Parts: sequence; structure tokens; C-alpha cells
Amino acid sequence: MRGRNLNRARVRAQLALMDAETWALVDELIKSEGSVPHLYLDTHGLVTVGVGECLELLSEAQGLAFVRRSDGVTASPDEIATDWNAVRACPPGRLAHGYRNSTELELPENDIEWLLLERVAEFESGLERQFEGYDALPALVRMALVDMAFNLGLTGLPEKFPKFCAAIARGDFMTAAAESKRRGVAGRRNAKVRRWLKFAASLPAE
Repeated sequence: MRGRNLNRARVRAQLALMDAETWALVDELIKSEGSVPHLYLDTHGLVTVGVGECLELLSEAQGLAFVRRSDGVTASPDEIATDWNAVRACPPGRLAHGYRNSTELELPENDIEWLLLERVAEFESGLERQFEGYDALPALVRMALVDMAFNLGLTGLPEKFPKFCAAIARGDFMTAAAESKRRGVAGRRNAKVRRWLKFAASLPAE
């Protein structure tokens, strides 16, 4: 998913609507994705920061409040461009921390969290449009959907996992669990989503 300038006003409006399950999901996403303050290349070779926040365009990085690691001073657009170009020129395939020595800047933790909250709110809104009755789904199913969408994108989810989406739409969470395995994702993350869905399938109908 492409990055964008941080919109704190929109996030504040969404925060009032976030329930305890959504906050739990935010914690789970940080555990699954990791939180990296400096620029790095993701598994697709795209410049990224924070909790999987893709900055495909230099202008997207320049819209964020990076600071110099050495003294905490706000970075200039030119300094951000230097880091972005240096990381983009690195060979892909390293662990995220392997790009640290190619950077001089970091994004403050608070800004990383705001970006993540904005993304989660964005995914929740998109999933409400994709799945009729989304708000009435069990919390664990909503958490599984956001985790899948975070990894695949709102467009990629129905395109790459049509059987999964169809099972969710008809309330067949056991089949959805069986259809939820993603390639290129840590086994424990797939197992967690599968476990959420299986537990939701065991709940008595309301």
C-alpha cells in the first residue's frame, strides 16, 4: 500500500470509533510487521518505514516529519531525499535493520503510531464497503480481515483470496480459516489468523 502524508485530524475522528478489539489488532500488527524508525526495503523492494508504511514516491517520504538520528533536529527535504535514494539503491532481501547504516534519519515513534492508526482506520472503512454487515461480524473475524488486508491490500484481498472472502460473506468462518494461508508471511502470523477464525466459528450464533 502506498504511503501518504499523516492526517492527524482524520485519525482523531476515527479514534473515537475504535473499540478494544481494534486496539488489540494494532498491537498484533506491530508484533507481526515490526516497527522500524528508519527507511528500509520491504519484501517487494519498495522503500518503507514504520509498521509496513510503503513510501513508493520520494514526495511521500518528504511529507513525513523525519528527524536526524544524531541530534533529533527535523530533517530537510534534501536530507530525506538522500536517505530515500540511498535505501532505494541498496540490494533488496536484507532484514529491515540491515538498512540502518544507509540512513541518517528516523521517524519518531509517535508519528509511526499515528500512521499505523490511520491505516487501520482506512482498512476498516474499506472493509465495511466490501463486506455487508462488517460491523456485526465477530471481533476476531474483523481482526482477521484487517490483518489480511494490511498484508494484501484492499484490492488484493478479494483478487487473491476470493474463496476466503466468499466464506466470510456467508458466515462460514471455518472454511475461511482453511483458505487464509498466505505465502511469504510468517507461519505464526498465518496460524494466528487461522486460530482467530476457528474460534469465531465455534461461537454460538447470536
